[in-house]
Amino acid sequence: NPCSSDPCVRGTCEVTPLWEFCCICPPGWTGKRCEFSKWCFPGLCMNGGTCAEGMADHVWYCLCSANYTGDQCETAVSDCSSNPCLNGGRCCNENGGYSCQCLAGFTGKRC
Repeated sequence: NPCSSDPCVRGTCEVTPLWEFCCICPPGWTGKRCEFSKWCFPGLCMNGGTCAEGMADHVWYCLCSANYTGDQCETAVSDCSSNPCLNGGRCCNENGGYSCQCLAGFTGKRC
């Protein structure tokens, strides 16, 4: 029975004629396993992100601040991720930015 593993995060599992599971989601939930909230609620987006409701099936999404990414703005973006240091310089994340440790013979903010 495809429902025996309890695949639905929320809602009721039903077996389809093709012997697959189908989750019947309660109001406010969507997704194959009823795993996505359709509406924003406080605390959904982290690190200063703002929740917005999408047009398709009213599914929410987070608008993250410049320093965060991820579905819920849970992942910090490293200032070094764009490899700003040139000529073999080593990038070091610092509070509010980055600095480059340059190899001998190279100087400047980005070496």
